[in-house]
Amino acid sequence: LRDLRRAVAIQQALRAALPAQGLIAFIGEGSRLARTSDGSVLQRCRPLRVPRALRVRLDLGKLGSVTGLGLQRGVTVIAGAAYHGKSTLLQALAAGRDDHRPGDGRELVVCDPSVVTVQAEDGRPITRQDLSLFFARLPGSNPRRFTCARASGATSMAASTLQAIAAGCRLLLIDEDSAAGNFLWLDPMMRCLVGSQATGGSTLVEMLPALAAHGISTVLAVGS
Repeated sequence: LRDLRRAVAIQQALRAALPAQGLIAFIGEGSRLARTSDGSVLQRCRPLRVPRALRVRLDLGKLGSVTGLGLQRGVTVIAGAAYHGKSTLLQALAAGRDDHRPGDGRELVVCDPSVVTVQAEDGRPITRQDLSLFFARLPGSNPRRFTCARASGATSMAASTLQAIAAGCRLLLIDEDSAAGNFLWLDPMMRCLVGSQATGGSTLVEMLPALAAHGISTVLAVGS
């Protein structure tokens, strides 16, 4: 019980220390992030080793100090090949809103409690949602009052992003594997193909700096 109380106190102190350090999330040195299908720590998971150049130390007063990886406010991109742990890291960050017991492996992983994971949800209903920030035109509906019984991946993700922001989210987690690719980014060739349909619209990647300027940070995992 003493170990549990100390672990919770440290996690709460870490979250409280984030704003003063300009951080939106923190992953402690030695954390074990990979999970099994039942949510327990994967036994062969290696402890996190933070590169010296990225290492930060947070002083927690009577609770001591903790060293690890600090994610700055703004836009953070995690790039890597498949099966290199990008999604695992995002899942650990999403769980960082909650406290974890000793031995969980994530008891030194914390983030802003308003964190929201945004993904495409093909087929979800949308009612009178203003999507004009991202879409200049949408077939069959006014983008300022978009209504659809079965939304596409792009429009569903746009709606989820805007709803998270309206709810007060200060940290968005986005995994390319579960996102709508054409909502994240349009390369110059694709913009040429879609022509006037894209005029006046913006992809999410293009909007991330503006969101950061308004205090909404993003952690984006990409393999492409």
